[in-house]
Amino acid sequence: MDELVSKLVTFPPQPPPSSPLSDSRYDESIKHHITAVGKIGDKSLLQQTPSGASALDIINPALNTVSYVYVLLAHINAAQKGGKGLGWEKVWGRIESFLESFDARQIRYLGKEFTHIIDVALKYARSTNQGLPPVAYITPESKLSTKLKYQDVLEYFLYSGMVYIGMRKWDSALECLENAVTYPAREVSKIMVEAYKKWVLVGLLLEGKLLHLPRYTSIAASKAFHTLGKPYESVAQIFETGTAARLKSEVEAGQKIWQDDCNTGLIFNILAGYQKFQIRNLAGIYTKITIPEVNHLTTSAETGSRLQSPALAEQLVRDMIAEGSLDATLSNPPGGPAILTFMTSGLKKSEKEIEEELQASRERIQVLAAEIKRTDRMLTYDKEYLKFVQKQKKNAKNGVLDQAIAGPDLDWNALEDEDIMAGVTY
Repeated sequence: MDELVSKLVTFPPQPPPSSPLSDSRYDESIKHHITAVGKIGDKSLLQQTPSGASALDIINPALNTVSYVYVLLAHINAAQKGGKGLGWEKVWGRIESFLESFDARQIRYLGKEFTHIIDVALKYARSTNQGLPPVAYITPESKLSTKLKYQDVLEYFLYSGMVYIGMRKWDSALECLENAVTYPAREVSKIMVEAYKKWVLVGLLLEGKLLHLPRYTSIAASKAFHTLGKPYESVAQIFETGTAARLKSEVEAGQKIWQDDCNTGLIFNILAGYQKFQIRNLAGIYTKITIPEVNHLTTSAETGSRLQSPALAEQLVRDMIAEGSLDATLSNPPGGPAILTFMTSGLKKSEKEIEEELQASRERIQVLAAEIKRTDRMLTYDKEYLKFVQKQKKNAKNGVLDQAIAGPDLDWNALEDEDIMAGVTY
């Protein structure tokens, strides 16, 4: 064992030389050491001291990386064959220690061996403690869960909606909250009422108006929602038809309600969104409008009045365009105020959406071309068409000029009177 260890620690030299090895000298020395250690058989590398320690307990992976790799591979091979050596748990511990501390310069010479160690580590990591799907062990029998009650389902929808609200994903939040609001429970719970209050505010942020409850909402639930959610419905109605000053006053009057319901953040978003909806609604009247006019025609519900300067209105418009909530462009003509131009072609489409539309148009054109080709073929071999061609030839021989240049004249008045219902059976 002592002889083995002495061979394993010959590189790098210890103590280090006074002057570091040159690159060429280092390259020559490490290659010689790799050749020497590579000739040592696994049986020798698996030797143990009288106390049961292996070479892995003696040599330092950070210092003697080359030697440690070969000894570690010997133990891995022994563990895979079920032979003498360290058990898999100890081998795994040695692999972890090695991967955390190996010398990067030495490992460059051991690409194949290093890759093998990585593969073994990955295979072992994936083969132990495989995670079971939750439905396999979270059952009433395992005592890790109890039978779900309808309140648990409602809480799931409510909390999901709150998460999406925090992420400002209003569409997803509205869907989750609506699932809680319309849940087919026998009695209206507090969770459903809380979900309705948030649903009103989120719908207001999305559509700018108080949304109607879905038709499948129970009558009892609708009555309870309208009664208990009256302050929120009032805010929504003022947002839709009232002034900024009135909306600000309504919000300030119900400050304690919003705090108790933990909806203050949503209310602040409502105030901030009031002027944004006013700006978007200008697109129904104007195609172009100057920023000073925007500032004059809109008001902020956060202050209850117009913004202090057109510059603030311009910054608000720029923010809306940047976040994608306003489909418009902003230009700065020389010597004049900035001009807001609303897009009249609808929402901007991504390159992928445009490509999909082009492909769909291409397919429609191909179908139409095939139909035209089929129709032309039918006309070419149609009995009535052939009669017409023969008549044209006869007229040409008799010196009667035909106005048609190519193909039949499609003007019904140019044809002789005939029974156009011939061949039709009843």
